[in-house]
Order: sequence, then C-alpha cells, then structure tokens
Amino acid sequence: MKKKFSIYGNCQALPIAQIIMNHPKFSVQFEYVSFDKPVFMLGNNDIESVHKIVADVDVFIHQDISEIFSPELSSAHLRSLTKDSCICISIPSLYFTGYYPETTYLRNTPKALNRFSEYHDLNILLYHLGISENPINGYEAEDLYDPQLIIDNADDSIAELQHREKQLDTKSSEFIAENWKDDILFHSFNHPSRKVLLHIINQIISILEIDNETIPGAYEHLGETRLPIYKSVRTILRKNPEFLKISGTKMSFSEYIIKREGIYNTISEDIIRASLHLLSNSGTAFQKHMINKSIGNKFI
Repeated sequence: MKKKFSIYGNCQALPIAQIIMNHPKFSVQFEYVSFDKPVFMLGNNDIESVHKIVADVDVFIHQDISEIFSPELSSAHLRSLTKDSCICISIPSLYFTGYYPETTYLRNTPKALNRFSEYHDLNILLYHLGISENPINGYEAEDLYDPQLIIDNADDSIAELQHREKQLDTKSSEFIAENWKDDILFHSFNHPSRKVLLHIINQIISILEIDNETIPGAYEHLGETRLPIYKSVRTILRKNPEFLKISGTKMSFSEYIIKREGIYNTISEDIIRASLHLLSNSGTAFQKHMINKSIGNKFI
C-alpha cells in the first residue's frame, strides 16, 4: 500500500507535486493527495477539508504559511494536526526580483486592472501617466538601469529569501545566488523555472532517504507567462530569455505595451497614481529609486 503525501502552499505547490511524481522511486512509494486550491484561495469553508487531508497523510510538505488567511490554515497549526508518524518538510516560497526589478503587483486596485496580467511594469505605468518616455526605447538600451543597482536589487532579493528560509528544511537562496546569471531561473518574480523546482525536489528526496534519480521531462509548469527582461539586465546575464509570453500568448514588447495601455486607458489615473505613491514608500529599493527619479514629488 502506497503512503500518502500532500504539498501545501501557493501556486508552486502543484508543480512540485507533479514533477516529484515523475521520480521513479518516489512514485512507487507515494500517492498524491491534493488540496482543492492554492493557499491564497482558501477560506473558512475549506478549513475542515484541509484539516482532514493533513491529519491523514504520511508526508506533509508545506511552505511557511502565516495566520494571515486564518489561524487554522497556518502551516504551524496544520503541523500540529499531523499524525505522530508523519514526516513534515518545510519548503520556501520561491521569489526572486533580479530579472524583473521594474515589475510589481498593484495592491487594492480594481480587478479590471489585472485583466491582461497581474504583473505591472513601472516603466509602462510611468509612460502611461506622461511622466517618462515610451519604454520601447529603454527596453533595448544597455544603460537604462545602473548595473550596480541591478546587482544590488538581486542581492537584496536573495538576502530576503535567505532570511525567510533560515529555519526551513529546504533552501534555495544559495542556489539562486550561484546560478541566476547563467540561466533564467524565474519566468516572473514568483514563478520559478523547472530547474529551481528540481533543486527543492532533490532536497525533499534526500530528506526522505530515497535514492535520487533523474526525473524525466522538460515542461515548464509555471512558464505560461514569461515576463520581459530589459536589455540593461540582459547584459549582466550569460543567457538570454527565449521569448515574451503572457498567459500562453507570445508577443513582442511593443505588443506588450499596447495591451497594457489598453487596460490602463479604462482605469482612472488617480488609481494608478495612488498605487505608485504606495510603491514609492513600500516597494523594493530599486522600485523606490525608479519612481523617485522619474517623478519626484510631481504626482503626490
């Protein structure tokens, strides 16, 4: 009889499960028990079903989930519900802004703003407000960003990840630090490539004391959206991205701008300005620099 395992976390959980089930020696020992939704979509109505799964599995793999959704859905609480023989393995929520320093979420905004994509490019936002030039020029400019700011941004992102995963059973920050210039490790700042997912999976396999083997396949589970990497960032890399793709559709950068502008034209500029104002205080150091350099106090 096979043992049961589950993976609790964000959109990265299911791809990890799908890939690890292709490991020859893991798949003969385990069957996957899935949660109905990623953690950010769970609510009070899901608590009972989540608890039932966690209490039954033999291996509970999870990201570090706080009480923000519900105390009863936090990873700490769920670990307390596992049976005595259950092996609990904590994994990081994989995140790296190094390739996409200008990209951000816009919080507390109308859903319509994310119809094209939930990822927003500060260069396009600033252009839309008439504050900066059309980013089509900057996209292929080697000197758009200061190289030291690009490196500092990557280092800050890795340091934050290292801090967050300090107490976890599996790690990613050192791997990212050593490899981010040699390969494209993330398709967006929170959608890692298969190579990064495999790095975490190999650690899980080792913790479970299963002989490691090559996992067949090359599919990029989180690669349906692949954000643009500006040339000033690409010059630092030793590998260029293959293409730009949003929700499965390949496009040029000029098409990307047009699609974005089409959405922004339906939204009040006051909402966009308020989002930028928030980012000027709460964004990354790179984003704060971008906004303050371009805008100063013009929109406040």
